Amino acid sequence: MGLRVYIDREAAMNLRGYSQKLRALVFTKGGVAHWWAQRFTAVLILPLLIWLVVNILYLFGADIQVVSEWIGTPVNAILLTLFTLVLFHHAQLGLQVVIEDYVHTFWLRSFAIVSVKLSTVILCILCLGSIIKIALLG
Repeated sequence: MGLRVYIDREAAMNLRGYSQKLRALVFTKGGVAHWWAQRFTAVLILPLLIWLVVNILYLFGADIQVVSEWIGTPVNAILLTLFTLVLFHHAQLGLQVVIEDYVHTFWLRSFAIVSVKLSTVILCILCLGSIIKIALLG
């Protein structure tokens, strides 16, 4: 003889609703700040991208030594570093929104977001390391 527990259907639905609300609160961590961060990084990327495209057109067909010297100048190294940081942060924010919108399984969504964040951090570190190595060693 087992112990039978009868739970009211309405109470069960309330518990389910509370757990979903709790998940949403814990997982999103403030959508307004995320939205503003996306807009801010997008605005920062625009002038940096224009600067980079103009310089790439200027350096088109140049020798690797000329490109290394260009990266080695302090202003260009700083702007490339800033562009890299902003670009990867903006990409991570955008991919997170896409994952949150289209991946509905909680554990898969969590795994995907952590994977994207980890990947962008690793790629950003590799890019920054390359910029620093070229800037310092030529």
